[in-house]
Amino acid sequence: MIHPYPKPRRSRERYAYRTMPDGREICNKTPLGRAEYRKRTLAMAERQGWRCGLCGLAMTPDTATFDHENGRGMGGGKRDDRLDLDGQRFNAAVHGICNADKASRIVPYVVQ
Repeated sequence: MIHPYPKPRRSRERYAYRTMPDGREICNKTPLGRAEYRKRTLAMAERQGWRCGLCGLAMTPDTATFDHENGRGMGGGKRDDRLDLDGQRFNAAVHGICNADKASRIVPYVVQ
């Protein structure tokens, strides 16, 4: 039976990311959100001169991945997909292998 007054559904497709009450931005797990996440990764790589934030070697658009400055694993920091924080550079683009080696640890960036 079709309800005569269905509840309106909120579509997550309209927004690429959501802003949390504490100011963090989180890209949604939708095609629009994934495109925004990739756009931010490439913007960080460009601002770094296409150098990896951890090892300092050259990157290409295919090898660049998003690295969160504050590790997200092991009950640590909360996810924040912003590119800058209060005018200061935040997060970095790194090689996929460097990102995997760093894991959830907090490591200072060589290039930022």
